[in-house]
Amino acid sequence: MATDMKDAPETRPGHPVWVMQAENAELSDVISQVRSHLETVFSLAAPSPELAATLADDNALLSQALTHYKRKEELLFPHLEAHGETDPPKTMWGRDDDIRGFLMMAGSLLDGARTSPTPGNLSSVAYQLEDAVRAMEAIAADEENVLIPLALERLDETEWAQIAEESGEFGYAYIEQPPAYEADAPATEGDAADAGAAADADIAAGTEAATIPDDAKVRLSTGEFTIAQLEAVFATIPLDLTFVDADDKTRFFSHGDTRVFPRPKSCLGRDVYACHPPKSQPMVHKVFEDFRSGARDSYEFWIHRKGRFILIRYFAVRAADGTYLGALETTQDITDIHELEGDNRRGADIRREAREQGL
Repeated sequence: MATDMKDAPETRPGHPVWVMQAENAELSDVISQVRSHLETVFSLAAPSPELAATLADDNALLSQALTHYKRKEELLFPHLEAHGETDPPKTMWGRDDDIRGFLMMAGSLLDGARTSPTPGNLSSVAYQLEDAVRAMEAIAADEENVLIPLALERLDETEWAQIAEESGEFGYAYIEQPPAYEADAPATEGDAADAGAAADADIAAGTEAATIPDDAKVRLSTGEFTIAQLEAVFATIPLDLTFVDADDKTRFFSHGDTRVFPRPKSCLGRDVYACHPPKSQPMVHKVFEDFRSGARDSYEFWIHRKGRFILIRYFAVRAADGTYLGALETTQDITDIHELEGDNRRGADIRREAREQGL
């Protein structure tokens, strides 16, 4: 049974709805502050380095809201899609991306405005920020009047608890770490049945750990692991690994401390295209269509993110007879690797010394 509106989840600290509304309330104050600065810029008659610095601060402050959008897209939207609600998430994700575009453009224009803080240069930044705050207000209203009521109607306590549990990896916008949310136990047999069915669905989709002993063996053609060893190996590999099956469903991701992008368990069993923003989906379709047809066996992309250099690679996974089984995505922060120069033979020296000492 979905959470009843009379339970007023937004009044329960830590509930994802409570968090969203708390962030939107803070964002409203930020927007009011930014708007006052924009009015000053639009009435400016002389260069102003001070206003250039203010607009830079405003852009950074507004950009904190992107954490709110990312958490919503990666955690809430998959659950809505699982309930057949695909249009609202797709539409809202596209509008979130519009806001990202406004803020990115404002950031680009800020370089010129800092160098030459003329009224014209400052206004060019201010127009982008004005578009951003207008879109942010519209998104916040739609979250309050459309998205949140829909989610409260469709999602159950188990789903809300999962969203709350995974929210910390994405972080929060404008608020401190919220208190931990504790889901209500099912109140009726009907609720319990629904919760059990949801758990079964999670297991089928791979979102719950199978009840296999840690010392059980996974035997492969070149060796074997216990379950505990295999989990530890995947957590140790300095790559983010994600496997998408032949039906384009996300089936596995590694969970080491070096993950570049958060991966919620709700992505498991989800259509891989739905895990990407609308503007990126044509590219994702191209990758998997080429893998399936045999036109390509790999793709590589690299991006700069938060001062780091990130390499993203896709590989077609095929059986010995060439049958397409799916695709492996690897993501790695190669900033330090990219900067390597010369030789480092220290590792070889250490191994040689150990042999000489009989170790």
